[in-house]
Amino acid sequence: MVRKIVAIAIAEIRSARRLARTWIFAGLALATGMAQFLFFSFMHGTASGMSASAGLISPRFVMSYLGVYYVWVLMVGLVFLAFDVRTRDERDRIAEVVDVRPSSNLSLLSGRLAGLVLVAWVPVLALAILFQVIGGAAQLFDWPMGGMVQPVSLAVFLFLDALPVLILWCATIILLAVVLRYRLLVAVAGFALFGLHVHSMGNAPVYLAQLIVPFGSAYPSDILPAYPDLTVLAHRASLLLFAAGALLLAAVLYPRPDGAFKPVRTGAGIACIAAGAALLGVMFANAAGDLAVAEQWAAAHELRRDDPHPGVDKVTASVRIVPGETLALDMEMHVTAPADRPLDELLFSFNPGMGVEAVSVDGGTTTFTHTHGLLIVALPAPLAAGSSGVVSVRAQGIPDPSFGYLDSAINAARLEAGKTGLTTLGSDVSLFERRYVALMPGSGWLPRPGANFGSRDPSRRLWDYFHAEITVEVPDDWLVAGPGRREPVGEGRYRFRPAAPVPAIGLVASRFERRALRAADVEFELLLHPNHLRNVAFFADAEDALAGRVEELFAAAEDAGLGYPYEALSLVEVPARLRTYGGGWRMDTVLSLPGVMLLSELGFPTSRFERLFRDPESLARMASEEGGVAAAKVRALERFFANDINGGNPFAGVSRNFLQFQTGATGSGAVALDFVCAALAERLLTDANAFFSAHLFRRTDGLELVMRTVVTRAFAGGAGWSVNDAVLDRVTNRPSVWNRAIGNPLSSLDTDQDPAQALYTLTLKGQATASSIWDALGRERTAALLSELRGRFAGRNFSAEDFGAVALAAGADIESIVGN
Repeated sequence: MVRKIVAIAIAEIRSARRLARTWIFAGLALATGMAQFLFFSFMHGTASGMSASAGLISPRFVMSYLGVYYVWVLMVGLVFLAFDVRTRDERDRIAEVVDVRPSSNLSLLSGRLAGLVLVAWVPVLALAILFQVIGGAAQLFDWPMGGMVQPVSLAVFLFLDALPVLILWCATIILLAVVLRYRLLVAVAGFALFGLHVHSMGNAPVYLAQLIVPFGSAYPSDILPAYPDLTVLAHRASLLLFAAGALLLAAVLYPRPDGAFKPVRTGAGIACIAAGAALLGVMFANAAGDLAVAEQWAAAHELRRDDPHPGVDKVTASVRIVPGETLALDMEMHVTAPADRPLDELLFSFNPGMGVEAVSVDGGTTTFTHTHGLLIVALPAPLAAGSSGVVSVRAQGIPDPSFGYLDSAINAARLEAGKTGLTTLGSDVSLFERRYVALMPGSGWLPRPGANFGSRDPSRRLWDYFHAEITVEVPDDWLVAGPGRREPVGEGRYRFRPAAPVPAIGLVASRFERRALRAADVEFELLLHPNHLRNVAFFADAEDALAGRVEELFAAAEDAGLGYPYEALSLVEVPARLRTYGGGWRMDTVLSLPGVMLLSELGFPTSRFERLFRDPESLARMASEEGGVAAAKVRALERFFANDINGGNPFAGVSRNFLQFQTGATGSGAVALDFVCAALAERLLTDANAFFSAHLFRRTDGLELVMRTVVTRAFAGGAGWSVNDAVLDRVTNRPSVWNRAIGNPLSSLDTDQDPAQALYTLTLKGQATASSIWDALGRERTAALLSELRGRFAGRNFSAEDFGAVALAAGADIESIVGN
C-alpha cells in the first residue's frame, strides 16, 4: 500500500507541476516571504540601533510571527489544486482508467493528498533555506541588516506548525470536493472555511489562540528556544486525526468502486474525528481550567486585600536553585505588627507552586495553611500592636509562572489575540527552566506580607523597605544577579547583603557571559547570553568613554546628595517570554529591581548599531568632535536606551534605586506624590523623561503607533529626535486627558475609573507639576529637597505633610508652587 501511495503522490506532483496555478501560488508565497523578510531585515537594521523597541521586528524570529502569511497563500493555492480531485480525471478522460486500477480509494486519495501537501510545503521549505542563506551571508559579510533565523523556531514552524495545517487543510478540501463535486461550490465552501480560520485567528482569546490557530506557538528566543512541549505535540496530533478522519470519509464517498467495506472505513473516519475532537477538547478544558485557577487566585487575594498584615524589617534566606527541577528555600523574616492593631495570624502571599514544609514563629513550630497562593500562619499568641517576631519558612518546589500581578487592570488572557499587542511584552511572571531562572518579586517566590492584590498602589498599601541577606546556590558554571554586590562564598554559592534597604528581592541566574567595569566606586556588570556578544565587541573601543560617562552621572548624583545606595549594578539579559509589566491599575514596568536592570533579548543584545557608523563622512565628523568616535558611540547608546518605549529604559529604571527603592509616599495623594518625586529624581539624575504604559499595548493600534514612530524617527535621523516624546505626546495630548487633568487635582485622581486615561492624566499633569517645581527651585534646591527627603525617610514612608515639611526645610514652599 505504501508503494502505491508513493507512486500516486509522485504522479500527483507531476500533474500539479504542469498546472500554471501551482507556480502562481508558489511564486506568490516565495515573493511574499522574501519581501517581508527583506523589509523587516531592513527595518530592523535601520531602526534597531535607534530604539530598543525596534527589536520586536528582528528577522531572527521572522518565521514565528510572519510565517502564517506564507501558509495562508499556500492554503488558498491548495483550494485550487484539490478542488477538482475527481473532476480533473473526468476532464482529462482518464476516470475510467483510474477506476479500474487495483488501488483502493484510500490509497488513491492518500497519495494525492501527500503529493499536493508536498507541492504546497516545498515553497515554505525553500523560503526557510533562502532565509538562512541570506542570513548566513549577512553574518559572513558583516552586513548591517539581516541575520539567520533562530533554528528551533524555524524547525518548529516547518514541521509542527505549517505541515500539520497544510495536511488538515488539503484533506478538508478533498472531502469537500468529493461531497460537493462542483468546483465552484468547493471553492466557495473552501474560502468560507478559510475566512473562518482567519477570523478565528483575530478574535480568539489569548488563552485559546494557540489551540485554534497553531502558528507562532511560543515566544521565540535564543536563551530559551521554544522546543515543543506535550501540549503542542498533542494539539498537532489532533489536527492529524482530523485530517485522517476527513480522508477516510472522502474515500468512502468517492464515486469509484474499490471493493472496500465502507461501514468499517466510515466508523474509522468518525472515530478519528471524534478522537481529535476529544483530544482538542481536553486541551481546551485544560486551558480554561488554568485560566479559572488564575481567576480563583485573584478572587481569593482580592477578598483579603485589606486584611491587616505584618511589615517586614529584615529577610535572611538560603536559596538553592536546581534549574528546571527544584527551588529550595529556607528563610527567616523579622516582622512587625501594625502600630494600630494586634495580629491574630500572619498573612503572606506565597507562590502556590512552592510546597511549604515547615513554619515556625519565634523558634516554635506552628500550624499554617497554604491555598490559592495565600500562606496563613497561626500565632500561638496574638502579636501585639507594634511588636515584632521572627517567622521561619522552609519550602521547596517550582514557582508557578502564571502566579503574580493578580490585580492587573487588564486580563491579557481574555483579550482577542489578533487585536492586542500585550503579548509582545511577555507572558510568564517568573521563569524556572533548565537554561534560565528568573525569580521576580511579583511572582511571590519569597513570602510577601499581605495578599498579592493592590501591593503596587501606595494609596492602599505601603511598601516595606527591609534589609536583606540572601545566600544563593546555583550550578558551578552559572552566575546569579541579585540586590547589590555578589559575594562568592564557595563554589557555586553567592551572597547578597545590600547595605541599603530594599522593597523587593529578585534573582536572575543562568550561564552568562560577564563584562564589568568600575566607576564612581560602583561595580557595573553586563550579563549576556553567550551568543549575544556582537554589540559588546562593537562598543569595546568605547569602554573608557562609557566608564567616564557613567562616572559623570553617578558622581553628579553623589554631589546632589543622592549617592547610589548599593555597591553594584547588574544589567542582565532576559528572554522575551518574561512578562515585563506588572499589575495594579498602572501596570508599570517590572524590569527595574534593586541593584538589577533587566534587558530584553530583543533590545540591546540583538540590535544592530553598525549602520550608524558606516558612512565615512559621518565617521570623519564624529572623529573631529570632542571625544571622537568613542564618545559618539556612547551618545548613540544613550539615545538608544532613552527611546525604549517597552519599559526597558535603564535611565528611568536605574534612577529608581536612588529614591523610589529607598522611600515612598503614603496616605492621601500618594500616587501623585510618588510620581512627581520619581519624575524629579529622574530629571535630576539623567535629565530624562521616560514613558511606559502597558495600556498602550492593549490594542494593536498602540503597538503600531510605537513601531511606526520608531521607524519614522529612525529614517528622519538627527541627534535630537525622541521616540519617547513623540509617543508621549500622542497619548497624553488629547482633549479627554486635558479635561480630566484640568478638572481634578492630582491628589484626588481616581485610578479605578478608566485606568489607562488615569495614567495618561497623571503623566501629563505630573510631568507638568515636576517641571513647575524644577523651574521654581532650580537644580540645586531640587537636589537638596530630594536628598533631605531620602535622608529623613530612607527605609520608611512619608506623607504629603512630611514632604511639605522637608520642602520648607530646603527653602521651598511647594504648596505655593503647585497647590494641592
